[in-house]
Order: sequence, then C-alpha cells, then structure tokens
Amino acid sequence: MTHPASESLELYAIGAHDQISVPEIEAHLRVCEGCTTELRRQVQVDLALAEVAAGAVFCPGCGAVMTAASCSHCGAVAEAGGFRVERVLVQNAHGRMYLARDGEGNQVALKELAFVQAPHPDAIDAFEREARLLRQLSHPQIPRFLGAFREGEGVHTRLYLAQEYVDGQSLHERLQSHQFSEQEARDVAEQVLSILEYLQGLAPMVFHRDIKPANLIRRADGRIALVDFGAARDLGATVGATLVGTFGYMPVEQMGGIVDASTDLYALGATLCHLLSRRPPWKFIEDPRALERLDVSRGLRDWLAKLTARQPEDRYRSAAAAARGLASPPRRPRAWAPAASGRGIVFMALLGLTVLGVGVVPFMALLRAPDNRQVRRDREIIRLGPAEPVSRPSDEPVAPWADEPADHGASSGGKILWLNICTSATGEVTSVAFLNGGKPNEKYGRLVLEQAKRFKYDPQTVNGRAVPSCRSVKYVIPDR
Repeated sequence: MTHPASESLELYAIGAHDQISVPEIEAHLRVCEGCTTELRRQVQVDLALAEVAAGAVFCPGCGAVMTAASCSHCGAVAEAGGFRVERVLVQNAHGRMYLARDGEGNQVALKELAFVQAPHPDAIDAFEREARLLRQLSHPQIPRFLGAFREGEGVHTRLYLAQEYVDGQSLHERLQSHQFSEQEARDVAEQVLSILEYLQGLAPMVFHRDIKPANLIRRADGRIALVDFGAARDLGATVGATLVGTFGYMPVEQMGGIVDASTDLYALGATLCHLLSRRPPWKFIEDPRALERLDVSRGLRDWLAKLTARQPEDRYRSAAAAARGLASPPRRPRAWAPAASGRGIVFMALLGLTVLGVGVVPFMALLRAPDNRQVRRDREIIRLGPAEPVSRPSDEPVAPWADEPADHGASSGGKILWLNICTSATGEVTSVAFLNGGKPNEKYGRLVLEQAKRFKYDPQTVNGRAVPSCRSVKYVIPDR
C-alpha cells in the first residue's frame, strides 16, 4: 500500500485541495488507520497555531509578533494612552507618527517622541509648549488637538500628542505626478493665507515656521489642512529661538532665529514656486531670473516676488495684506499703454509688425462671439477658442506651429503661430506666451511678444461682471 506524503496530508488538513488529489487521499484514509491518526495530529496542530495567532499582537511597524509593550525589532508600539495603533505613517530618528483609533473607533494621528537616553529638560519643555499651543488653536483647516501624555521613565520615556487625523494627500506627494497650474496655485495660496490670517490674529500671534508642500494636506473635498506645528512659536518666543525649519523654504533671517509675520509668507511663496516649477526652492536662490521664467501671469509673478523678497521690510507685512495683494497684485509700470482697445488696437499692432518687416497677419479676430467662449465657472476664467468650433477642451495643449494654407489676406501658404494672451478684468495684458512652449523663429517671435504686451483689450464679462480672461490667438506667418 502506498501512503500519501506527510505534506499532502497537511495540505488536505488546511483545505489546500487544489494542490492534491482529494479522491485518492480520501479513499486511502478509509482503509489506513495510521494515515487517519496522522491527519488528526495535523488538524490539532493547525488549530493550536490558529489559537495562538488569534491572541498574538503584531507590530504595526514591521509586522513581527510583539512580546512586550514595544516591538523588540523596530521599537514601535501597538497601544498608547488608550489609543490602538493601526500602522506607522512616517518615522525618523526622533520618533513616529501613527494612525491610531480612540475608544470610539475614530481615526487619530498619534505623534510619538522617543529618546536613546533620558530626555533633556529642554525637550520636555518644547513638547509641553507644542501641546499648549495646539490646545489653543481652533480652525477647520488645522487638525483638532485631542490630548498629550507621557509614558515610561528615563531612557524609556515616550511623549505623545494626539490630533485629529487628516485623510488626504500632501502637496509634496501630489507634486510627484502632477503639474500645478496658476489657478491651482492661487487656490492653495488663498487657503493657506486664510489659515495664516487666523494664526496672526491670535494674541499672541502664532508662527508655524515650517510651511512646505509636505505639511499641506489636500483633503478629498479640496480643502487644504496645515499640519505639523512642532516648529511653531508664538510672538513672545521668537528672537533668538532655536533654528527650526526647512532649508529653501525659510528666509535668511530665520536661520538666525529671527521670526516675524513675514516669515511664514516667505515660506508660502517658496512653496508656491516649488509647486509651479517642480524645482526645489533653493535652486531659485542662486537664479535671480527664475521667477521671470514661471509660466504664470505677470500679476502673480510680481506677487510672488514681493512674498519672497530677501529683505523682510520688502515683503507683505501680514497675511491679510498678502491676501489683498493676491486679489489685486502689484503692477510694474509699463512703458506705453494706449487707451484705445478692441479690434482697432489689434489692427494697429499688426500694422506696426508689418512696417517692421515681420509680415504677420491675423488669422482670426481677438474678440470672439459668446458662443465660442468656454467658461471655467469655479474660477470665472474665460478662454476663447479659435473662430471655427473645435471639439478639444480649451485647456488642451495646441501645437504652436502647423502646416496649413494661409487665409485672410495671406497671398501664399505659411506657418500658423498660436499665442495665449491673458488679460486682467480691466483688459490690461498680464501675460503673453506661445502655447505648448513653442519656440518660433527668433526674428518673428520676439517682436510678436513685445508688441502683444503693450495693448489693452476689451474686458470679458461673466454674469455682467468683468473678469480676467485668456485668449488663444492664431496668427499666420506667410512664406514670402
């Protein structure tokens, strides 16, 4: 008689029947008492292992079985202060941030500080200061403070802060696979300025000191939450404070421990530059023309320049002032801006280009019929499409050059040049750029951009109110 292998009986016991021949094993068990006894033993072992596993506590950090309050492998805890830890969100040499649940099952962000030796009194003071500061904050876009406590003594001391858990994605994470537009950057700026206005309105006012994409969490509904107040200070504890912050996002004076209302504004400006350029902000420090190369309107570019000015006195003095500046950004003086507008000005611009020998003729009018407008209602920004109806969305990139027969006055074939001209609510030009990063012939491109910046266009309206707008303008460069 051929007996099944011990491994086959084990697979039969645990129900892995797709790996064995079940009919053959069952037929053998009916006539073999020895294999039947072995199968009973296998079942008893599996039941005992299942019972042990049910009572085991697994480390939320590394997954090892825990035999003490903290994991002997990585040091994480499974429970602290009545909060049940589910997993480690982030960790470094100084501690961890856990996702935990309270006694009612609500999600909680549990911050832990651990020490390799007995903590210095300064560390305890900093922890208690952060707890006091968080306790006084009450804003819908700042995580709600739930409690602070301490466990262990000496080298085993652990300090904990519990806050509302913000479910969302940090702007740092989003930046890895997303290009932020000007409107998205403005939305972030408006929301963060609202939070800073609240903090600066407290008595004494509070400075976060570490605003950066990683500390801005975007919830599913689009609201931005400002997290991690571990570096925060109030007005009474700023001069000579310990250096805290992130290089590139903090201004020079913060490196010397000097903080005022403009410090967080500088960090916000550096954050927005990072979102718009996808370049770390410290790369802007050595490049004075980096802001000029941002693909944003002139108004936003000037606002960012004032926000990130090197000298504190050249920045906005408060979040409220910065918010007003964002709504009405500072304007640089223009050499010439004629009062006329509309089609007559467009004709004058094109005539001037022709006299200069450029030979540019318009393929379509700058002002469109209302049925060609595409309105983004959430920001009330109008984009005007080509004269002919097209199926593509207005935000889809358009190739700046394309072989196509010339029309409307062009005597021969030519190249088509697309410009994106954005204007303010009063019709003044805020930015001019070649669509999709096009780089036409230098002889034509430079003159087209210079001339297009000088004129004022008819303002666009939504519900009877003038709003900023962008026009996709199509030109033909004739072959002559």
